[in-house]
Amino acid sequence: MLLLFVQSVLILLLITTIIIAVALLLYHTVIYIEDHAIAARKKIENIILTVSVLHVFLLFRSVNIFQIVFSLSVQYIFYHLLLKYPNFGVMDPYLIVGTVLALVNHFLVLRLLILNYWVLEVVVYFFVFVWLTPFCFYVSLSANDEVFVPVRNAKRETLLGRLMKGVMNRVRRDSKEDKCN
Repeated sequence: MLLLFVQSVLILLLITTIIIAVALLLYHTVIYIEDHAIAARKKIENIILTVSVLHVFLLFRSVNIFQIVFSLSVQYIFYHLLLKYPNFGVMDPYLIVGTVLALVNHFLVLRLLILNYWVLEVVVYFFVFVWLTPFCFYVSLSANDEVFVPVRNAKRETLLGRLMKGVMNRVRRDSKEDKCN
């Protein structure tokens, strides 16, 4: 009885530790992405390429070729989202299509793997092959709030910028009128 209690407490401590570690990792990831958006883009690109190359190992595990091609197509869609990085939003078509296809991929993998492989293999497959790339983009949604990347030297004008420009023009006009008088 005492052994069962100690085992339950240790499992609860392990789960709590894992939750805290994941929360800290997520926090540091968001801070890194917001501070270093261009470097984060390169890291996400490397993640996409690595996951795509790792699909070769699925052939050795006798995963269905349709499943591998479908999963690679999801990676390809998210790779195209990198062209807009970090200036993309929740309503971006690539993010929406990639998310829907990642959900479909999730259920295809669930149907395919749950009966044929060990639980740890299934969890690693879901984490690496299905959700790692979309997760990188979900976390990156906050990066475009603070980052300004000019597109072809075009200036982005915000509401506050227009207001400040109007105030500055009025101040200049008033100062010119004062000099003329």
